[in-house]
Amino acid sequence: MSRTDRAAERRRAEREAARVRRREEERRAEAAARARERERQEARRAKGLQEAREREEAERRRQEQEAARRQRLGARRRQERRQAAKEQESREDRRQVRRTARESPKRTEKAKGRPRPPGEASSPTTPPRPERETSSRRAPATRGKEKPRRDLPAMREGKKPQEKRRAARPRDNGAPPPSRPRTAAAPPRARRPRPPEKPRAPATGHLAAQKKGRTAERPRAGSRRPEKRSRTASTCLTPKWRPSLGPPPPARLPCVPADNPHPRPGAARLPSGVLSGHLPWLGVEGRFVVDERDRVRILRGVTLRGLERAAPHQGAFPVPVSPEEAALLRAWGATAVRLPLAQDLALEGRGEAEGEDYLEALDAAVEAAAAAGLYTIVQLSLLSSVLPTHRGPGGASYDPPLPDPGSLDFWGILARRYAHEPAVLFQLFGSPHDPGPGDATARLLPRVTWPVWRNHLLAMLGELRREHPRAVVLAPGLAGDLSGFPLRYSDGSQVANLIYGLELSASGGQEAVRRLLQTGRRQPAAVLGWRAVPLESRQVQALSPRLAQAGIHWLAAHWTEEPGALVSRQRGRLLPTPLGRAFQGALAAPLPAEFHLEPGARRQMFRLLPGREG
Repeated sequence: MSRTDRAAERRRAEREAARVRRREEERRAEAAARARERERQEARRAKGLQEAREREEAERRRQEQEAARRQRLGARRRQERRQAAKEQESREDRRQVRRTARESPKRTEKAKGRPRPPGEASSPTTPPRPERETSSRRAPATRGKEKPRRDLPAMREGKKPQEKRRAARPRDNGAPPPSRPRTAAAPPRARRPRPPEKPRAPATGHLAAQKKGRTAERPRAGSRRPEKRSRTASTCLTPKWRPSLGPPPPARLPCVPADNPHPRPGAARLPSGVLSGHLPWLGVEGRFVVDERDRVRILRGVTLRGLERAAPHQGAFPVPVSPEEAALLRAWGATAVRLPLAQDLALEGRGEAEGEDYLEALDAAVEAAAAAGLYTIVQLSLLSSVLPTHRGPGGASYDPPLPDPGSLDFWGILARRYAHEPAVLFQLFGSPHDPGPGDATARLLPRVTWPVWRNHLLAMLGELRREHPRAVVLAPGLAGDLSGFPLRYSDGSQVANLIYGLELSASGGQEAVRRLLQTGRRQPAAVLGWRAVPLESRQVQALSPRLAQAGIHWLAAHWTEEPGALVSRQRGRLLPTPLGRAFQGALAAPLPAEFHLEPGARRQMFRLLPGREG
């Protein structure tokens, strides 16, 4: 190689090295710019978290101050009530003493049966006669035990027996008793001596019965109070209360006839709110499902099958939820169960069993789940529990592609039945799909599109919300597609209290997972049927953290049904399968930090961090 060629080769090598250095410098500059951008984002994120913590701390201090103020106010009010009770009791005691002193001489005169001589009242030193004192002392002991004798002829003439005896007793010459003339030298008239204070009878008389909280059957002898009617025809659940130092009485309940077999209105049908136990109402706020105290709730659980193709036995349907299964699910960390239902069984029943018997089995399942702290999601799964829509090559029965007009009656009945039950949520339908080759609806509607599915959703939702306005509803997408959500009315307003979801398989469906996470950034999203087979435990373990960090609700497609059973019964016990242990770990997956913040801080974080894409 000549000297010229060597020089040209050297220049080319130098130019190539310069280009490499420039590219390296450009890459370093880009990396530095990305690092600075990440630092700025982290700084903004840290600043937002700090502001949220400060607001949370300020809110906590305000709540503590408010609680201390309420405690002081409550102590002051309790002191005032105790003082008022003491004053009221002292007034009652003084009034009772005055009443006793005023009524004792009159009872003594009536017991004797003759008027007191005038000289006896004017003499301050004349002691009372022994028989009169004995009579006055014996009156309280015999009061309320001896019935007064009645004089029927006197009562027919309109006179009382006492008045007749007084009229029959002759006076001295028919003249009134002589009155003592008053003169200046006459001494002042002495007062009648007070009889000795009588001991109070512990459990006799009208006042003693009133203190015990019930009305006496017969008033005290000689009392001027009108006789009160005895409440034998009604049952009053709260006694009469007087101010005292004890706790206040319970709230007064209505008095109903004693012969009424149902003590509350509507007790003959399903009572209001008796199945849900302590579970609170749920609602949708942004992308979160919150309860009455603004705490975020995540719906995770399994599907308990058994009612969709149930056969009655002696006029009753089996209950798909047992207390043992509900307690096991709660111990795993589940918060909800889903019950697929058949439309024809709820509307018509089967054989000797009616639709009401089918709904009573559903009531028992809801009550058993709520006793363990689990919400119940009722789902319209099948239109007919006997006749399939069509059969595939292997003879399997497929779900119906769309609901029919009877589905509106189905949701109207369930909405009226559970309008006051916070433990019951609603899934409008399964997963809609195009009709199969053997389906009778294939000629009328060969393809299900979003406008068709949206009209069906709005129709069922309108029938449900007409009877149950605050219901939380799960709306499935169209064949794994969520592009038609959020659901809106004809005026453009968004439907409230909706959770959007789709069915998902553990082995595939990465595009469905991406759509689900994207929807979960602004709206509550759920997996309405997480299908898996025994060999997909690792896929479940890999997917569950992504769903947990995004705050996605999910329901496993099976519980004890093969091939994806999560538990198996061995020696009378429910033991988890390998796939069940994977789902057990998914139920215990922690939630992101923003789900545990106070409401104000959570709303601020929702604006700053709308979600993360897995």
